Amino acid sequence: MPLTISIRFLTGRAHLHHWQAHHSDGRVDWPPSPWRLLRALVAAAGSGLTSLPEPLDTTIADLPDDILHASRLANLLAALANPPVIWLPRTGGGHTRQFLPRHAGGTVKPTGSVVFDTFATVSKETPVVFEWPRVHFTPGDSRFSDLQILLRRLTYFGRAESWCDAAASLAMPGGVKRAETHWPCVCLENDLKPEGREHADYTLERKLASCWPLLPASASGALAHDATRMLTRLNGTDRNEDSVGLDAADSLKAFPLEEFSGRLLIRQALLKEKSHSSSSDESFVEPPKKSKEKPWELVARGHWSEDERAACLKHSSLKNKDMKSAKKTISDVLRKRVEGTAASQKWDSELERNSAGADGGILLLRCLLRSSGEDINEGLERPVGSRWVHYSVPRAIYQIPAAVTRQPALSGANRSPITLVRFALNTTSVNRPVLPPLTDTLLVADKFRSAALAWHGHLRSGEHPRNLCGREDDRSRVVGHDHAYFWPMDEDGDGFIDHVSVLCPAGFRASETDALRRLLRIKQRGGRPDLLVTPVFLGQHEQFWPEESKANIFVSATPYFSPVHITHGRRRGEKRNRGGRSRLGKQVLGSLGQAKLIDDEQQARIEQIVIPPIGQISAEFGGLRRLTLPQFPGALCLDAAMPFPLGFNSALAVENGGRWIRSFAFCRRRRDYEVTANGRMLLIEFAASRAARPFAIGDQAHFGLGLFVPAE
Repeated sequence: MPLTISIRFLTGRAHLHHWQAHHSDGRVDWPPSPWRLLRALVAAAGSGLTSLPEPLDTTIADLPDDILHASRLANLLAALANPPVIWLPRTGGGHTRQFLPRHAGGTVKPTGSVVFDTFATVSKETPVVFEWPRVHFTPGDSRFSDLQILLRRLTYFGRAESWCDAAASLAMPGGVKRAETHWPCVCLENDLKPEGREHADYTLERKLASCWPLLPASASGALAHDATRMLTRLNGTDRNEDSVGLDAADSLKAFPLEEFSGRLLIRQALLKEKSHSSSSDESFVEPPKKSKEKPWELVARGHWSEDERAACLKHSSLKNKDMKSAKKTISDVLRKRVEGTAASQKWDSELERNSAGADGGILLLRCLLRSSGEDINEGLERPVGSRWVHYSVPRAIYQIPAAVTRQPALSGANRSPITLVRFALNTTSVNRPVLPPLTDTLLVADKFRSAALAWHGHLRSGEHPRNLCGREDDRSRVVGHDHAYFWPMDEDGDGFIDHVSVLCPAGFRASETDALRRLLRIKQRGGRPDLLVTPVFLGQHEQFWPEESKANIFVSATPYFSPVHITHGRRRGEKRNRGGRSRLGKQVLGSLGQAKLIDDEQQARIEQIVIPPIGQISAEFGGLRRLTLPQFPGALCLDAAMPFPLGFNSALAVENGGRWIRSFAFCRRRRDYEVTANGRMLLIEFAASRAARPFAIGDQAHFGLGLFVPAE
C-alpha cells in the first residue's frame, strides 16, 4: 500500500519561505519542498525521541535510552528520500505588515520601514498530502510505527507560526478527491508527466529534494559523491594536506565553473591580477578609464563560455556598483573562497574521510543535521546532500470560489426581525485574554456603538441607522426606548467584560444587522491589546431568553444612576417625606414605567443593597434584611425610603466574593457627557413573575449602566 503523510494547518496559514530567502521577500515555498519535510522529521526526532549526533561525529551509535534509535531514523529517511507526489488543496495568499519603530531620545518614533510576512492560506480542515506511490509499508512495519511517533511530535511545519496536525496512513485520506478538493503536483525528475499544458494548466516550481535515489546498489555512492564534491570544492581549493600552499589560480582548475556563480568573481579578480603582470594575456579585457560600462558587463565581454557569461549576468551584487566597490567585493569573495573557515575545513575533511563505504541513510541523516546557516554562510546554492527538482503546480488550486456573504431573504410570515446580537470577547495574548474591567462598561459600549456606525457608513446602504444612533431620520431624538441597548456583561463573575449583548426591542434594520456582523476588532485603552469580537448569537431575544424562564427578583449587575439628583432632605416649598417613598424609589419606579416594565407603582418594591463596614456583622444593624446572593455575600437590604447609612458602601462582589468593585469606581464619562449622580446597587422585587431576561434603566441605560439581572 502506498504511504501518505497528511499535514493540516490549524490556523489556515502556512508560513514557508524559500531556501536562502527572507520571509519579507514576498515568496512562499508552495508546494513545500520535500527537503523541508525531511528536516522537519529530524527536528521532531530531536525533541526527546533520538539523541541526534553532531554532523561531524565519526560514529553514530544507538543509545538504549532513546525511544527512536538513530539507525531506525536513518532507515526511515532513506525510504522517504525520493521526491513524493504532493496533493494541494485550493490555496490563497496573504501577508501581514510589521512597521519597525525607531528609538531616539527615549521616545519611539515610526520609521516607515515595513517587514512583510507572506503566507499561503488553506482551509483549516483540508490537509496537504505527501504521497510516495513506490514506497510500500505494511501495518506491522517498524518504519511505519516510527513515522507515526515522529508525526505526533510535529507541532509546526515551516516557521513556528505554522501550527499543524500531521498523520501517516497507508492509503489516501478519505477527503481527498482528485480535481475536486486536491490536485497533484508531480516531480518531473521522477519521469512523471503532469496533466495539461505548461503555463496554461500548470507552472513549474523549483524545489529542494534529497540527492538519495531509490537505487540500492548506487544510492550510497551517489549521495556521498555529491556531498563530498560540493564540500571539498566549496572554498576553491582541494582539502588535501598539500593543498594549503597552492596558488589560487591553480586551485581554480580543481572544480568546475558551473557549480555556483560566486567563483566567477574569483576568476575575474585572478585574471585581472595576471593582466597587470602579462600584457599579452587576452583572457581579461581591461576597461578604459572613462568607460561607462558596469563591471559585470565587462566580465560578460571576456573570452568566457556561454555558461560562464549567463551565470555572471545573474550575479546582481555588482550591477549597481562602481569599479572601486566591485574590487572590494571581489577581494572579499576571493579571500573567503580561498582561505575558508576552520569549521568548514573540519567538516570537509571529516566527511571525505568517513563517507567512503558509509551507509547512505546515515550519510543523509548527517547532511540533514547540518545547519542551514552554515550552508548559507559558505555560499552554497543548495544545502549539502540536496538537489534541485521541478514540480508542476496546477493553476486550478488558485481558483478559489467567491464566498457567499448575503443570507437568503425570508418572505411572508417566516420573516422575523433580529432583535438580539451577542458577541464574545477575546484577545491574542498568550496566557489569558486581556479583557477590559467591568468598570469600563460605559467606554466599551460606546466603542461598540461607534464601530457599528462606522461600518454602517462604510457599507453605503442608503438606510439611516435609526436603531444604532438613537435618532430619527430627521436627526431628532428617538422617543421611547425601542432603539439599541449596548450591554457589556461579565458572565463568569471575574470582574472583566467577556460578552456584549446588543438588544433592540424594535428590531434591527437589514443594514444595521450587516454592520454588526462585520465587527471584528475593537481597540482598548491603556495600551492593552485589541479586542477580538466574535458573534455568537443572532436572532430574536425570546429565543435566547425564553419566556418559560420566570423570575420576580432582579439585582444590579452595574450601578444604577438616577437621571436627577437624589436627596432625602426637604425641597423648597415641601415638607420632609417621613412615611412615603423617597425620591430614589420614585425615580426607579418612573424608569421602570418608561421601560414599560410596570404599569403601577404598586407592582414593584425597591430596596438598596449596602455593604456594612469591615469587621461589623449584620446583627448589629436592626431592621436590615440580610441577603444570601453570590453577587452580594454578606450584604444587607435597606428600604429605598431610608437614607444611606454612614460608613456603608455600595459595591458588587466578583471572583466569588474575593474582591469588591465599588459603584463610584465605574467610569462615568462618555465623550462630552458625564454622569454626576451617585451610583447605587438595588434590588427590585416585582409583584408578579416576569421573563427572566436582563433590563436596564436610569441614566446611560443604553450603554450598560443600570443593568439588572435575575437573582440566582
